[in-house]
Amino acid sequence: MYKEVLRNIEFEENDHSNFSYASEGDYCQRKLWYKRKGYPSFHNFPTEVNFKQGNAIHDLLQTLFETKIAPELGLIAHREVRINNEYIHGFIDVFMVNDKEIHIIEIKTTKTLPDAPYPHHVTQLNTYMQPYIANQNKHHKKVIGTLFYIEKAIIYGNSPQKEFNIEYSEDMFLRTMQRAEELKGALENNIVPPAEAMINKNYWECKLCSFYTMCRKTGKEATPLERSD
Repeated sequence: MYKEVLRNIEFEENDHSNFSYASEGDYCQRKLWYKRKGYPSFHNFPTEVNFKQGNAIHDLLQTLFETKIAPELGLIAHREVRINNEYIHGFIDVFMVNDKEIHIIEIKTTKTLPDAPYPHHVTQLNTYMQPYIANQNKHHKKVIGTLFYIEKAIIYGNSPQKEFNIEYSEDMFLRTMQRAEELKGALENNIVPPAEAMINKNYWECKLCSFYTMCRKTGKEATPLERSD
């Protein structure tokens, strides 16, 4: 009996911020539009378990970098450094600095370790690197960006990990800013953006999207809506 109840429990997602988050720079614009407009969205119990597991590992690693790993390497770690641009907002997972370098680390938990970093993770880290790259002549420190992956299914005595150093790309940052501006324009003009995930066949996004049904009813292409005012 309780299994049936558990299967039907929904977890509401309440994060409908006015910001464009760095972590969402490459996400489907339509999904972000629905989210920023405050449309209700829900996910099920297995998804909630997956989120909780990933967040627990992520938070533990953040703490270990700050209290154990950074001191061992002779660095000072500052957890959750916040950066702001005109349209982009985000929190850096691990920010470590010494006399010669600034090391920005983004922690990602995954089901299996990737052979190469995921493009949307690279875009996020690239955004975090931008203000420090832009001020390199002032602080005279080399800026290093790293994506650190760890598997969620950790077996006792074994925690599969992989890291990738990322080179900063100004072109990628400008593209991220452009996408944020495009989303801002779609919100202001009440136009539902194209269903990018469907069009680009990024079906993993569709599979995890809380607005899947609504999106299918709207169709693939951008749709102007009538203003309520």
